[in-house]
Amino acid sequence: MKHISGYISVLHRFALQFYNRFEKETGIRSVQYPYLFYIGRHEGCRQEELVKHLHVNKSNVTRQLDKLQQGGFIDIRPDESDGRGNRVYLTDKAGDTRQKVSGVLSEWNEILCRGLDEQEAEQLKFLLDKALKGVKEWDDQ
Repeated sequence: MKHISGYISVLHRFALQFYNRFEKETGIRSVQYPYLFYIGRHEGCRQEELVKHLHVNKSNVTRQLDKLQQGGFIDIRPDESDGRGNRVYLTDKAGDTRQKVSGVLSEWNEILCRGLDEQEAEQLKFLLDKALKGVKEWDDQ
């Protein structure tokens, strides 16, 4: 049997190929999708929150936020309660883009679940969620 990580790696590469087909339509790269969704759910979040939630280093967050800001998708403003930090907000343009990206993600989800019945798709989500929880527990140690 192949290692589970091998399956995940191949699926990830296919996902990136799929997402990259929509880069011109959405105006952002797939690596930026999680940023848009997190910021949208946590308007005014601090950059440090993104580091922790997305499990990336500070320089990656800074680089992606700079690109999103240059593209007109986010505003970065000084934190009024703490002058050392910044807070991040979505622009109206980002709201429209989030809807497009959501459609792209739904389409990829349908492709992933081809050949699975509804019960198998739910079981796959359950097992992946369980695996993710285990990895997060390992990361918290």
